[in-house]
Amino acid sequence: MKRPSVGKQRILPSQTVVIYGIDFSGAADAGKKMFVAKCALLKKPPDLTLLVHSVLPARQLPGGGLSPQDATAAVRSELMAATKDQTVVVGVDSPPAIAKEFMTGNWTTWARRFSKIYQTPDAFREATSVFDGIKRREPKRRTWWAIQGIFAPLSQQGFCVVPCMDFSGSHVLMESCPASVLKRLELYTEPYKGKTAKHGRRRRVILDRLKRGVPIGRNSKSLLSVQMADPKLLPALVADSGADALDAVLAALGAACSISREDFPAPEDGKMLDIYKLEACVYC
Repeated sequence: MKRPSVGKQRILPSQTVVIYGIDFSGAADAGKKMFVAKCALLKKPPDLTLLVHSVLPARQLPGGGLSPQDATAAVRSELMAATKDQTVVVGVDSPPAIAKEFMTGNWTTWARRFSKIYQTPDAFREATSVFDGIKRREPKRRTWWAIQGIFAPLSQQGFCVVPCMDFSGSHVLMESCPASVLKRLELYTEPYKGKTAKHGRRRRVILDRLKRGVPIGRNSKSLLSVQMADPKLLPALVADSGADALDAVLAALGAACSISREDFPAPEDGKMLDIYKLEACVYC
């Protein structure tokens, strides 16, 4: 096990950092289900504010569409446009890698060849399926689309996919899991996805807690508060029964907390294992 260097490459400069959270989908109607939260991380020592500017389905982004191909293309364009004059950090609710048994070379080389090795989601599923004598265990379709449509191409366009690539302090892509964020904050105790009034109340409880401020994790005493730039965003997040919009905000929150810790790019437990350079890890 290796520990990362501390405090030498953090990306919390005095200027604003743009944080994106993506609740990813690889479904046929991905543009409807994939939500993108655009936020600003504001530094007010010792605490931080994540200001949510917008939460939109991918089909509503410029050039967006319903198919996963159109949706991921629109997301890439959105992220690349944002990098022109600011630091961009992105948390995606999908992994950038698979089990090491199915990978060759380092992550960068593997990602560059990914779409040639697995030309379709079906080819990817077939090649990486494992038969355990009872049932087939298959990576989700969204994994192929996330790697092929987001992680692999952006890793060649100025983004550092952590922890697989050497962290340079530039634009960053990572897996950020909404469920893991809620578990870390001890908020994953009741269902929040659903159409009942109880589910809606739970979404409001979560958002109220985030507004008051939550710990960024590890040994830091800093808190991060989630605020809405537009007051209409809060009721919209509560009303979204599938909680895709809320999950996008949680993915952004996980990314924001992660880059704010002294030992980033280590995950929340502080342990930087060698295998993470290939298989990646979950940030929260």
